[in-house]
Amino acid sequence: MREKVKEGKKNGSRQKLKKERKKERQKEKKERRQKEKSKKKERKDKKENKARNKDAKKERQNKRKNEGSQKRKKRKKEKKRKKKDKKATKKAERKEKERRKEIRKERKMQIKKNRRMKDGKEGKRSMKEEQEKDLRKEAKKERKEKRKETQEGKKEGRRKKERKERKKDANEECIKEERKEGTEKGNAKI
Repeated sequence: MREKVKEGKKNGSRQKLKKERKKERQKEKKERRQKEKSKKKERKDKKENKARNKDAKKERQNKRKNEGSQKRKKRKKEKKRKKKDKKATKKAERKEKERRKEIRKERKMQIKKNRRMKDGKEGKRSMKEEQEKDLRKEAKKERKEKRKETQEGKKEGRRKKERKERKKDANEECIKEERKEGTEKGNAKI
């Protein structure tokens, strides 16, 4: 401090030196404040930019989401409509099939009726025809029963055969065992 004072005395007055130091300090302070201000502004701008970007991103996402949901709705509607059309066509086809069936049935009936009228047997069939039909039915029934009996007979025959074979096998095994025992006894005697 003394040196500085001495320097001040050499160069001029002490107050002049003080003023210069004060000016420097003020200048430094001003610069510091300016830097802080600019930093603050920079931070603020950054924050605002970030918020703006965030909002824009959210907006884009919402837009995409809405577009997607609308597309899904459209697809759903289209699907529903196709399903409805398919159902309607199926129903129409079924109705048409039934109508054709009915027409065929009527045509057949008409042909039968015409044939009867041609033969002069309008209404009921003749007794002879009825008897023939009954005879055919009985013959069919008898054939069926006969077939059933033959099948059962075959099954029974097969069972008998199997029983016989099993008996034969058992007898053979018994004989083998007896022979074995006999040889063992003979060997024991020797």
